Amino acid sequence: MPVRPGLQRRPPAHLDLQERADAFAVFPATLDFTMRLASGGCSSPATMTLQITEKPIVLATAFPGSNPVIEGNLSRLLERPNNALSQTVPAYSVGKKKWAAETGFHMPLVLETLDKLSAPSAAGG
Repeated sequence: MPVRPGLQRRPPAHLDLQERADAFAVFPATLDFTMRLASGGCSSPATMTLQITEKPIVLATAFPGSNPVIEGNLSRLLERPNNALSQTVPAYSVGKKKWAAETGFHMPLVLETLDKLSAPSAAGG
């Protein structure tokens, strides 16, 4: 298929993202997104990029709860040396009407975790 004159070809979106970024922060990392990532899903340029990159990835978890399936998928996701979950902070549960939860949805901790994951010693350098 011919390309029109003056039209430049661009690299596929997932390769373009991979080349432009030094690291990735998923903020917020919803339960749905995180479980799709853990299972190898790559239905968008963003998830395809995260599946193929060796660059650091930090997920700011924002889950409503947990169970053995979720914990198993998180363990599988964390087998990849470039993946990490951000630290969590106390969170207010609207359903319980009290401080009864934790969340990784806190940008300073996401950046701190990303720094640690990006450090030369973490990358084996």
